[in-house]
Amino acid sequence: LILVMLSACGGDDNPSDTFDRTAMLTAYAEKLIRPTFTALTTANDELLTAVDQFVSAPSEANLDIAQQKWTVAYLAWQHVNSYN
Repeated sequence: LILVMLSACGGDDNPSDTFDRTAMLTAYAEKLIRPTFTALTTANDELLTAVDQFVSAPSEANLDIAQQKWTVAYLAWQHVNSYN
């Protein structure tokens, strides 16, 4: 049992590992993270516009629009928060 344990501890770091971590992380950033941050920025800008519209002209319709934009922005934030 001791011989098996000692043979398992042999330290070869697998020099043939050619996995490109930089390419993987770049792909994650370009295809997943940046688009979600862009969507959050857009949703926040639309929310700000809707809230400004509601403040300048309070009405039931403007309130509904602001609430809808808040929901969209909140959902976008939840997607971005997963990368925190």
